[in-house]
Amino acid sequence: MIGVDVNEESLFFCRKHKIYDKLVKHKLPLLPFKSKSIDFLICSEVIEHLSKKDGLKLLNEIDRVCRERAVVTTPNIFFHNPPGTEADKHRSNWQASNFSQSGYRVYGLGLRTPLLSNSFLKIKQALYYFFTPVSYFFPNFGGYLFCVKDFS
Repeated sequence: MIGVDVNEESLFFCRKHKIYDKLVKHKLPLLPFKSKSIDFLICSEVIEHLSKKDGLKLLNEIDRVCRERAVVTTPNIFFHNPPGTEADKHRSNWQASNFSQSGYRVYGLGLRTPLLSNSFLKIKQALYYFFTPVSYFFPNFGGYLFCVKDFS
């Protein structure tokens, strides 16, 4: 299992806890792998940190390196980051149609809601739990998108 990240702190954490067999420090959208060299790729909560143009390049790179299956997850809402979080800033918003056009099957998780204060957190969590069976089939209503593409 190979982990890819540009953030040195994240790589240190993964190294310390032996999460991956191999770690690669690399900036996206290009992937440092040979064509069709990866069996299964998970890109979780990453694409929204790239511009739309670079996100599309990343999806093309995933197509290039994958042999069997890719899973991409992303919030289905744009998060405005507080000052001082430039490295983790959300730069684009992705919708189910963006992934469908690239050949992904798209499923929703939870309920697409605006960010709520902590006093409403339990209500939001309940909505996520109860609404997932609906958003699974109607991903535009989901709080998160779970996108799957098979290559074989």
